[in-house]
Amino acid sequence: MKNKSFLMLSITSCFIYGYFNIYGTIANEYFNKYGLTESESSSIMGIVTLTSILGCFVVSFIIDKYKIYKKVFLILNSLGIVFHITMIVLLELFDQYSYIILIINFPIISMCTVSIFNCSLDLVIELTYPVGESISGGCIVTTSQISGIIGVWIFYFNILDSSL
Repeated sequence: MKNKSFLMLSITSCFIYGYFNIYGTIANEYFNKYGLTESESSSIMGIVTLTSILGCFVVSFIIDKYKIYKKVFLILNSLGIVFHITMIVLLELFDQYSYIILIINFPIISMCTVSIFNCSLDLVIELTYPVGESISGGCIVTTSQISGIIGVWIFYFNILDSSL
């Protein structure tokens, strides 16, 4: 707990992967606000799954080969933020094209998010050596799950209820 780098990584990963857990849980309700059917939501989430897996393979390869955790972490965060802002703005301005906007932006956002989590689990091992990876990785996973639960609760009881 005295390792500042570990604490910063834990907090950052907590919010990033918690955010991904929120979207995974509320995807249908969120997409419904923009007129998407369950079938369209399912197809988007299928593409999200495939691109996330592909992104993890690519990021794992880059990290294993070059050991540039921080640079990869920052690039993925930046891309995720840019595409998320783009997605939100475009959805609000052009909601009649919501399926196209989501099928382009959301898989890229998810690929970045899941790859960030993958990168975090690799980096935490480096930051906390010689502590076992099950302890340090467990802390990262636990904090991420807790933030996801809190985020879903906030969404359902504050945002979704007020829009109905």
